[in-house]
Formats: sequence, C-alpha cells, structure tokens
Amino acid sequence: MMDEELDGLGSALDDFLRPYLSCCDYTQTFAHLHPYCRGLLSELQRKSVEPIALVSGRAVRTLQEFLKDHQWQHSQVRELL
Repeated sequence: MMDEELDGLGSALDDFLRPYLSCCDYTQTFAHLHPYCRGLLSELQRKSVEPIALVSGRAVRTLQEFLKDHQWQHSQVRELL
C-alpha cells in the first residue's frame, strides 16, 4: 500500500488490531504491533524488522524484542480471524 492509503486508514487499523491485545501474554509493548503491521503493509522493499523499525521511528532492538520475546496465543488469534 502507498503511504497515502495507509494514512487513509485512520484509526481503522487500530480498531482491527485491538481485539488481538488479549492474545499476547505481555501487553505492555502491544503498541509496537501497529507500526509493525503498517510496515508489512507498506511499500518498503524489505519487510524485515530493521527497515520497519527505522521508517516507523522505533528502536530496532525494541521491535526485535517485541517479536522475539512475547508469546502469542495462536489458537486465540485463529479464533478471532
């Protein structure tokens, strides 16, 4: 998606992601999910953590730890989908 299209989503992306908060055991860093998903939807050539973190203004290590260290309840995520 183009940046303009992502910006046009407004709060819709947040509204879509909100129910998944209960699927993560450690919710204090849940705010990282939005920029990560936005990066995956963006026009970035590389969809790995480093370019996503840099374009979203997040520390690379922080986003890496968010993805690596937090346990997701996969069955709960599937049910919500």
